[in-house]
Order: sequence, then C-alpha cells, then structure tokens
Amino acid sequence: MANGGIIGPVQNPIVSVASTTSTFTFTSSGTYTSGPQARFVQTFMVAGGGGGRSNTYTGGGGAGGGIYQSCSLSISAGTPYPITVGGGGTASCSGPGGQFGALGGNGTVSTGLGATASGGYGNTPATAGAGADYVGGIYTGGTGSGGGAGAGGNGSPGTCSVGGAGGNGLNSTLSGSPVNYAGGGASASNTPNVSSGTDGGSPGASLTTPAGTATVNRGGGGGGFRSGYPGSAGNRASSAGGSGIVFIKELTKTVAPGVWSLSDAYNYKKAGTWT
Repeated sequence: MANGGIIGPVQNPIVSVASTTSTFTFTSSGTYTSGPQARFVQTFMVAGGGGGRSNTYTGGGGAGGGIYQSCSLSISAGTPYPITVGGGGTASCSGPGGQFGALGGNGTVSTGLGATASGGYGNTPATAGAGADYVGGIYTGGTGSGGGAGAGGNGSPGTCSVGGAGGNGLNSTLSGSPVNYAGGGASASNTPNVSSGTDGGSPGASLTTPAGTATVNRGGGGGGFRSGYPGSAGNRASSAGGSGIVFIKELTKTVAPGVWSLSDAYNYKKAGTWT
C-alpha cells in the first residue's frame, strides 16, 4: 500500500546529524553556526545572577539567574545563530546614607536559538524576615535578610543578626562533568560568621568582611550588604551577581514528524476510511 497504509500526505522522517561530538560552550556572547546536517540540539542556558542588596542591618542575597534547557530543540541546519550570555547584576549602593534598603541590580538575559533565560532578581521589595521566592521559574533576590533563590529552590530565611544561605541551583553535565548552576547568593550576617552562597552564588558580608565574589559563568547571585547602622562605620559591601553561560550540543537522531493517535485510528476504522 502507498504510504504504508496511512491516510494523508507522505511524511519523510527528519534526520539530524551532529557535526561534532563536542559541546559548543559560550562564556561570552558570540555566534553559533549549526552543522550542515544538524537539525536538533540539546541546550542549557544560564542568565546572569542578581546583585546582592542592602537593608538596615543585613541585606538579602541576589537570586541565581534563570535557566532555559531543552533535550531536543529544533533548529535549521547550516545557520548562524547569535548567542547572548547574560551578565551579573550590580551590587547595591554602599555609601553612607544610601545603604538602607538599597537594591541590587537584576542580572541580564541569556538568549539564542529562539530561547531566553531570564536574569536573576536583585531588586525585590525591602521587606524583612523571609527567604526569597521561587515560583514558576522566577527567581527573586532575598527579602530583607533572606538568601536569594536559586534555579532549584528558595533561599533560607535570615534575621538581622544571622543571614540566610542562598537557594540551590540546577545541574547540567554538558560541560563534561556534573556542575550546578544559578545558585542564590547569601544574605549578610551581623556576626563574624559568613552565610553561605550556593552553586556559584556569593557568600554574604559579615561583621568583619565584605560579601564574597560570585563564581564567573555560573549565574549565581551576589552576596548581601552588612550595614554599620545606626552609624556608617563598619559597612561591608554587597557583591555583584555572576555572569551566565550557554551550552549547545548537536544531536544525531531521526524523528518521525507525526503519527496518528489511537483515537483517530479507531474513528477512521469505524467510518470505513482507514485503508
């Protein structure tokens, strides 16, 4: 029977052949040109993390950058695609008189192949006492003295004395080994103890040290600012969020463009039109 007995036009399978077994890695913006027969790719995009914020005593951590991932994203063969790698959000103001409730900057987006990963937030409202929110892929900076949310979950709540840790990130193996990306930055601590950033996120400031540095190309959030309130002495700076990264791996596979559902096949058979 023509067309294998299937009603409708002939559907040729889509064949994708990878041009290399290596992963294309972008630590800064550039151009990916797909292979001459590459039609599907696996991709993992991490945006820039949010900057750490200030508060009356201890500022919240910045959020980890948003993540876009696909196990089989359709592309056109032999086509140049611009790739944008997001940068980390700026640290909050640390000058006398400007530190209380100041917000960190948002991380910027990573884009490519028609997809976008949103930047992590640093500019959440100045409400104290809670960790950050992780809702539907939106990652917010730590509120008050809470740790920033990561791509995998919320940051921990903190107090005006003891900061909260950053939230967990998400794992990818496209770098060649398992690595977690886009963790939240920690909030500051009003003691010598340093609150922990997670999965590329920065530790928060403490009584004696400024916030640590978020890991480059991990999309982590910046650490929170510790103020010397009620005076200006003892201010410890927050830190900026970490830059993002983009991985692209071409796939070798054959895909059928479509099949009849069981209910459609039954209906055609019942109507006597299934040949």
